[in-house]
Amino acid sequence: SKYSVASSRFTSLNNAGNVRVMDWFHKIKSFNVITTDFETTKKLEDFKQEYVQIVDESNSGNPSSSDIAGILHCYSEDTIDIAVQLFEQSGSELGSFCLGVIYMTGKCQGIFKRFWKEQEDVYYIDTDNLDEYLKRNEEKKVSGVGKNFEKWLKKESNKLITANEKRKQSAIQVDVSLGIQYLEKSAQNFEEAQLTLGDFYLESDVDKSIHYYKKAAVENNSKRAYHKLGELYLAYEPDNVKQWVNFFDTAGDLGNMESLYFLGYTYLTNYDNVLADKDTERGIEYLKRADSNGHAPSSYYLGLLYLNGDGVDVSNEMSNMYIEKAIENGSSEAMYHKGTQAFDHGDYENAIGLFKKAGKLGNTDALCNAGVMYYNGLGCDIDYEKSFYSYQNAAVLDHPTAHKNLGHMYTFGIGVPQSEKHALYHSTKAKELEEGIDQSKSSAILSQIMEESLEEKSCS
Repeated sequence: SKYSVASSRFTSLNNAGNVRVMDWFHKIKSFNVITTDFETTKKLEDFKQEYVQIVDESNSGNPSSSDIAGILHCYSEDTIDIAVQLFEQSGSELGSFCLGVIYMTGKCQGIFKRFWKEQEDVYYIDTDNLDEYLKRNEEKKVSGVGKNFEKWLKKESNKLITANEKRKQSAIQVDVSLGIQYLEKSAQNFEEAQLTLGDFYLESDVDKSIHYYKKAAVENNSKRAYHKLGELYLAYEPDNVKQWVNFFDTAGDLGNMESLYFLGYTYLTNYDNVLADKDTERGIEYLKRADSNGHAPSSYYLGLLYLNGDGVDVSNEMSNMYIEKAIENGSSEAMYHKGTQAFDHGDYENAIGLFKKAGKLGNTDALCNAGVMYYNGLGCDIDYEKSFYSYQNAAVLDHPTAHKNLGHMYTFGIGVPQSEKHALYHSTKAKELEEGIDQSKSSAILSQIMEESLEEKSCS
């Protein structure tokens, strides 16, 4: 299916206090406090001075200052209890929302994804800057990559152990009932609380879920709420076409391009026979509305329609225009498509460039293809080390062929030291992924490798 539901979050913060909080959210984000130690953060002194002022204002009873201070403390699970006190002190809709999320989950992280949409980090080792990567990780580019991979496993294992121990020590006790009370208090007017409750009741009480989504839609003009209402009415009242189409259409008018994409796909394919019949013209109209707003999947879909003549006259010119537009707007599928075309025409240099570009966005087929091209010297010099890391990038994302190729490299010591255990792990994992079976065997092998790596470290 070409259709996937968006998980974006949108927040209506209209009063001055909440606007101030959002300003601080983005200020914190620009300082990169999550991943950068305070002592090395740029403009630290200015930040400290502003923070002292925030604390003073919080102690004087300023709700938005208490919210800001609470949010800052949420960046460390060690101070989650202080965050809870500050949010309780605030008493604001935002503070109640934060408390609701904390008590529902026992941690703070769920708060932040509600306020800005970020692309998920993709595990990716840049083969164009491999020397820099190896140097940064204090790894030597010598006899092969096997030792480097073991060091990576050690680090990942240690990080996991540390994170688990820290979580056990610092997490707030989950109290769903209390969390719901805080969210209901916040949901009187606060969009994110309304959406969160709508999400929460999806599985257990559809009527309540619809109630909160409608509340967010009517009171806050929430595009995400309209999209979710479209999904629910399609699922539970599919014959009420006018209603669910209207919800998706309204979400699209408000800026939810996934809603327009879904309507375009639905009218073009009539999947599951949800409509009386296909309506190609209307479907293309929806896709073009989304495309005009920079929605890469819609641009790519239009490119394929013109390439194959689905509902339109075949036009390579129109196809190329839409696919190039999709690439400009970050579609890894479009990049992979163009890379495959270049490969088929023998333009290997352009092909590997497009595969690497798509791979950086998490396209596993592209990552694996880049590994094949490095391995065989297509469009580049033969480089087994870069081939290894390209395969590893794809293998981390569970690409079976990448695992199979890594198993081959470890079996014969191509670019890496021979390792029966690593070869067995990757070949086993490849088989499990290809056959869709339980992955306990490969997990057990990987655990054994990690344990032995940790033992080696403790003995050194």
